[in-house]
Amino acid sequence: MTKYDVYIVNNLIDNEEASKDALSAAKANIAQRFKLPPEKVEALFKQRRVAIKRGVSESVAKKLAGAIESCGVESEIVALNKEPEEALSLTPIEPTSPAPAPAPAPASQQATEPTNATVANNRGESIYSAPTASVDKDLFCRQCGARMAANASTCPSCGAAAPIQENGPSKVAAGFLAFFLGGFGIHRFYLRQWWGVFYIPFGLLGVIFPVTLIEAIYFWAMSNAKWQQKYGHLPKSSALVIVAICIVPFIAVVGILAAIALPAYQDYTHRAKVSEGLIALHDTAREVARVTVNAGTPPASLDDAGISIQVTSTHLQSVELNESGAIVGTYIPFANNGNAMTITLEPNYVFDGELITAVSWSCKGGTMPDKYRPPDCRGGSDAAPAEKATVGSKTLRSVESTATLQVPNSWKEGVAENDEASINAGNIYREAYVLLLEEEDNEAYFSGLVDFGPAIEDYYASALTDFKLLSRSDITSDEGRPGKILKFSAHEDGYDIVYMVALYHDHNRYYQVFTWSLENRFSQNEAAFFDVVKSFHP
Repeated sequence: MTKYDVYIVNNLIDNEEASKDALSAAKANIAQRFKLPPEKVEALFKQRRVAIKRGVSESVAKKLAGAIESCGVESEIVALNKEPEEALSLTPIEPTSPAPAPAPAPASQQATEPTNATVANNRGESIYSAPTASVDKDLFCRQCGARMAANASTCPSCGAAAPIQENGPSKVAAGFLAFFLGGFGIHRFYLRQWWGVFYIPFGLLGVIFPVTLIEAIYFWAMSNAKWQQKYGHLPKSSALVIVAICIVPFIAVVGILAAIALPAYQDYTHRAKVSEGLIALHDTAREVARVTVNAGTPPASLDDAGISIQVTSTHLQSVELNESGAIVGTYIPFANNGNAMTITLEPNYVFDGELITAVSWSCKGGTMPDKYRPPDCRGGSDAAPAEKATVGSKTLRSVESTATLQVPNSWKEGVAENDEASINAGNIYREAYVLLLEEEDNEAYFSGLVDFGPAIEDYYASALTDFKLLSRSDITSDEGRPGKILKFSAHEDGYDIVYMVALYHDHNRYYQVFTWSLENRFSQNEAAFFDVVKSFHP
């Protein structure tokens, strides 16, 4: 069935002979007949030709045309070959008793004397449906420039597509919020989606950011038409709302950074103070080493050595030389109510017989925490606790005698690979090893540890490459047995190794509790080695 478009043709717009009264009367009749507000009527009369109804039957089209012409304006009916899109709908109410349209009244009477159709409209009776178009906002067609309704999808004059209205949230803003603050779900709050709160826990764990990055790209790549279809119904957010949304995560991020950065900065300043104090300690150590080598023995005190100490560091309270030859530097407390912490430079002597020929220093001693020390001074008082033989230990027994050693549970027998040892154990992951070497007491060679100790020291000095004696002292086993303990280093098979050997004598046997580790792992194992050699029981 053929469909028709009905147009109102404003024959008065260019008619210079038409009086203002006739135009006013026509507008009044259109307003009364179609029940339109004045602003909508004015919009109709600004154009020469406006579609009133599209795609109607022939009978309805004729009724509309007659109603238009009865108001003093021309009409036009155009036949269509296809179903049109919805156009501007401005139709009067259909009366219950159709009557022939009256002849146009004089212009002086049209504004004051309503026609029969007008009276019917006042009674709410008409053969036409109520108007449904909204022209609250003026839009103009990009193709022909004609005025069109805000909700129209096509131009009523030329049928061109209506321009896309930028309503609701901005897709650019939503993309940036997803990119920078997506971990807090801010882009979802911006789009009025409360479930953005579920982003927060995953954002704190750092696992949601790939998802929000993809969401940001998706928002930016989405077409304007699709964005308006999906989010155009949402009210726009003001700049104040966006700032309020962003300020909360911004404060949270600043708080987290402050909680991390402030302690890190404080640690950095403490390390700088410790490093500056160490420079003064090493200056003192060089003077002590010079006096020690010249005299062949360490001085008892700084005064005995003739060394006048002037503390040059503003972070040191004092520098002292204790009885064992170690230099103790006491630092000014880092906080007003803090404790004074120390770093001790412990000497390692190289002997030529009984004389000291060289001195090196270890800065791992003292009460200063490792986190404030330079890397080469760590592994002392505040290092991670070394594996202790007395905690979770097991007993290993000699295959040649009744001697025993206590070693950590993680150590296994046989890993040191020495066939001459009566006890052979270690932990290959910690690079920690122990051997128990035994030999019969032959009075023709040794008369106790007084002779046995120097003989063993000479043997290792000649048998090992780059042998350096680090320390020599007395030791007492856990059961109270006296002994000697040597600590020395050497270079074997391409590795720098540090050894700790305890020497014991029991009636008719000499014992060597022989422990060692790589030089860079020795400090981690030294406490365990000391416990093992002291646990010897013949």
